[in-house]
Amino acid sequence: MQVALSALLLGCASMFIHSLRQLEAVDLGFHREGVLTMEVTPEQALFGKPEWLTQQTEILDRIRKMPGVLSAGWSTMTPLSGRDRSVVTEVPGFVPKIGTDSIVHLISVSPEYFATMGIQVIAGRAFLARDGKDAPRVAMLNETSASFYFGKSTVIGKQVRFVDQPGNPPPYEIIGVVKDVKHQNLRDQPWRFVYLPIQQSIDRINRLALSIHYSQSATISAAQVTKELKSANPTLLITNVSTMEKQVEHSIITERNVSTLAIAFGILALVLACIGLYGVLAYTVSRRTGEIGIRMALGATRAGIVWSIVRESIALAITGVAIGIPGQLTVGRISRSLLFGVQPFDLSALGSVLLILLAVALIAGTVPGLRAGRISLMSTLRTE
Repeated sequence: MQVALSALLLGCASMFIHSLRQLEAVDLGFHREGVLTMEVTPEQALFGKPEWLTQQTEILDRIRKMPGVLSAGWSTMTPLSGRDRSVVTEVPGFVPKIGTDSIVHLISVSPEYFATMGIQVIAGRAFLARDGKDAPRVAMLNETSASFYFGKSTVIGKQVRFVDQPGNPPPYEIIGVVKDVKHQNLRDQPWRFVYLPIQQSIDRINRLALSIHYSQSATISAAQVTKELKSANPTLLITNVSTMEKQVEHSIITERNVSTLAIAFGILALVLACIGLYGVLAYTVSRRTGEIGIRMALGATRAGIVWSIVRESIALAITGVAIGIPGQLTVGRISRSLLFGVQPFDLSALGSVLLILLAVALIAGTVPGLRAGRISLMSTLRTE
C-alpha cells in the first residue's frame, strides 16, 4: 500500500509537471523577457486634452534615449494585465449568427507598441506616426479576428465600424494583421482583437500602459524610468510597475504551486516506500535464514539468492503500481481543470513512475539480497 500511495502521488506529480511544461512552452505572441511595463496617469486637468497627446510623444523620446532601451510604446492595456475593453462592431459582408459574434476586444496603441512587445505583423503594415488624429481612420486586426470576420479572403483594405458609439461613427480601414497574443491567461484560446492608433481612438484615453523593451545586458530599472517620467511631468501617477516575465509567471502560479506540492508529497511517499520495502525484505531474509542456508548448501549461487530477494522487491513494486493506477485516474479526472495539454491518464507519466519505483525497489532489495547471499549453512546450523 505504501508503494501504491507512492505511485499515485508520483503519477500526479508527473502529470502536473508535464502540464506546467506545456504551459511554459505556449507561444505567447509577445516578448516574454526584457519588457518593463507600468501604468501612467496624468493629472485630471490633462484628461482628454491635446497636451496629454503631446506629452506622450515627449515621454517616449526621453525613454528611447535611455541607455539599453531598444524601443518603447504606449497602449491602453498590455497582455496578462487583467484589463479589457470590448466594443460592438459592424463588418460589411459579415452576418453574425449570435449577438456575441459582433463583439471584439479593443486596444489603442502608439506606432511603436508592436515592435516593443514583439508582436509580429503578418500582413499589411503597422501604424505609423502619420496615422494621427486628422488622418484617415485605420485599424489592425489580430489573426483570430481576421479569420473570423473575413475567412480566407483578403483583409487589407476592408472596413470595420464601431456601432455602439454615439452619432454616426466613421468606418476604419484595416491596414494590417498581427499575430495572436495570449491576453487573459495562457490557457484560453486567442480572443478577437482590433487595434486603433491612440490618436484615433473611440475613447477618451487617460490612463495608459507604458511598455519598454530593453537589452538583456542593460541595467535599466523602474526607478530610472520613473525619474524620466517625473522629469517630463512631476504630476504623473505611476502604478502597477512590473515586467512581462513576472506577469507570465504570475499567470501560472497556481499550476506551479500544485506541481511543487505534488513533487514534495511524491518524494516523501517514495522515501517511505523505499524504507518499507527494505524493512519487509530485511525481515523476510531474517526469517528465511535456515531455508537460504540449505539452498546454498544444495548448490544455489549467491547471485541467484540475491536475485530472488530483489525479484520479490520488484514484484511488490509492480503490484503497488497496479493498485495505484485507478487512484491516479480518479485524481486526474478530478484535477482536469488544472491540466493543460495532458490527459488524466498519461502513458508517459505512468512509464516514468514505473521506472522510478523499479529503481527504488532495486535499491531497497539489493541490501537484504546481499545479506542473504552471505548466509552459509554452518552459520545457519549454529543459529538453529
